[in-house]
Amino acid sequence: MGEIRPVSEHPTFPPLEFWNGEKVIHAMEAWTIVWAGDEALGAQIDKFLSVLLTSSYWQGLADYGVGSGMNKGVIVLPGSPPTDTCQISDVIQGILGNQVSSPNSNTALVFLFPSGTLLKDPNSPEGCAPLPGALGYHDLSAVAFVAVAEQNTLDETTSVLSHEAVEAATNGWYLPLGKEIADLCEDLADHDIAITQPGDGGTAYAAQRWFSRAAAAAGNLDPCVPAPAEPYFGVAVDPSPVQDSCGYDSLIRLMPFTYGSQTSIHWETIRTSPIEPRSGDAAPGETVYVRGSFTGLGLEIVATDPAKSSHQTCWYQPPQ
Repeated sequence: MGEIRPVSEHPTFPPLEFWNGEKVIHAMEAWTIVWAGDEALGAQIDKFLSVLLTSSYWQGLADYGVGSGMNKGVIVLPGSPPTDTCQISDVIQGILGNQVSSPNSNTALVFLFPSGTLLKDPNSPEGCAPLPGALGYHDLSAVAFVAVAEQNTLDETTSVLSHEAVEAATNGWYLPLGKEIADLCEDLADHDIAITQPGDGGTAYAAQRWFSRAAAAAGNLDPCVPAPAEPYFGVAVDPSPVQDSCGYDSLIRLMPFTYGSQTSIHWETIRTSPIEPRSGDAAPGETVYVRGSFTGLGLEIVATDPAKSSHQTCWYQPPQ
């Protein structure tokens, strides 16, 4: 434990950066692509995209220069689907020479592969390398595309698809941990929200929350949006290292905070540089010291309100 602070005091969230040479998709025109036998799934995903690309969820991406989009329909490819994505460039070229004859800077091909398809990156320096643990990925090297393997349920499939579609649309925006704007919210227990289309009988689809620069800049708002109707809380990282008694920069300040009434916050580091301890509980306004550094992976901290264990927030500190 350390000094006591005002319960809402915390540093500014690290700023996102934009890769030079990348581009955003300002008004996505999305084609749903399936293979023969998956026409029903294709129709479901086409309907989902019609809701997603005109929703308030999507319109919030104006923060990154992205506006409303449209679904263009379903393309059903003949034959059996491939067992992996190594030849996806050849499939794309076939589509561009036939079903989509005039692609533009807003064109996006949304591939729905059967479950069990091996997702691989054909542009990897290692030569079509597997993407361990990936449920989907996106690429804008030629024409924009999203590749997703069907999940156990429609909600799980649309959640993964929304993640990849958001990142394809905002391509180039990232936190210097290698994380894009949907990656920054995927580790939360409550990372999905429901989106609906007015007049559609209340049909709801699962979509994954994404990171808002505007909300992060405000300081008192949960940057993973759309956010639950709860006061913002979390465990921030002071970016300034602290010297220990031997003069080494090996102590890090964690700063629990709240804009609500939490009296205790549980925190846990995940996928992070070596830190000890890796988890704990602290009151907002306290300062917690852990031993470690910002080198390597940086820090990723998930904070949980013990009174509402399904509600979580995240904080990241890039490597230094």
